[in-house]
Amino acid sequence: MLNDAIISILKTQVCFLGTVHENVPRVRPMRPFVSEEGTVWLVSYKDTEKTREIEANNAVELCAVDENSNVLRLQGKLLGEEAVSSEERERVRRKIFEELASVAEFFSGAEDPHMAIYKFEISNVIFRSLENVARAELHFRR
Repeated sequence: MLNDAIISILKTQVCFLGTVHENVPRVRPMRPFVSEEGTVWLVSYKDTEKTREIEANNAVELCAVDENSNVLRLQGKLLGEEAVSSEERERVRRKIFEELASVAEFFSGAEDPHMAIYKFEISNVIFRSLENVARAELHFRR
């Protein structure tokens, strides 16, 4: 489970999603959604360069820096909608559409067929704050 400081960064900051395609790193701004259970989800248009890259290699890193210079890096894999139950998919799509104002600007509704959601299966959490920077980065395996 992610701690409150990490969830706060995810909910308030623009994050950057790192992917690798044909040995070329790609970084894009993303606004993640954190469910009540603490699961991180990402939203995108279907059939874009980004979604094709994720389909080819779903290993990613999500990074953010907050106003206090806390650095968050989440490493893991993005799982497509087909990897979750239809009930979970419908519930998460509705919550994303309700809680992320930016999503409503791009999609017509939670059922918009052009919207793709990805569940972030986090394998490694790296969090560095000003409080722990003198000692070392904190690494948490999930």
